[in-house]
Amino acid sequence: MRAFQWTLTAALLGAGLAATLAVLPGTASAGDDDDVAPEVAEKALKESIAKGKELFESNSLGRKSCKECHEDPDKPKDDLRQRSFSYPSYSRRAKRVVTLSQKINEMIQYRSRGTKTLDAAGEDIANLAAYVESIKKR
Repeated sequence: MRAFQWTLTAALLGAGLAATLAVLPGTASAGDDDDVAPEVAEKALKESIAKGKELFESNSLGRKSCKECHEDPDKPKDDLRQRSFSYPSYSRRAKRVVTLSQKINEMIQYRSRGTKTLDAAGEDIANLAAYVESIKKR
């Protein structure tokens, strides 16, 4: 469980959400979020993951959904449930190290052929990152 908390925390940081460290039980950081009740934080994280799943499964971000490739048992190389990964990581397309939120935007733009990317500090990218982290192979 502890590894999941740190991995999810890292993903949320990659989504530009340093303030969400207190969302996960036992990972509170010094700051304004220290007094958040664990139940409130866990509920917020579950809601974020659910909203991320909706985005992941919809065609609202591009011509095809994320799910079409990344939850396809016929494409195990692309199926996020079958892969272990961590961010920041090197992107061949960007030719540099990117965060999970930057990789998500890269996928929207180039793979889904979306017409717009998500705001790196926005709620949608945080929700999508939370969902992606929740389904990856451990």
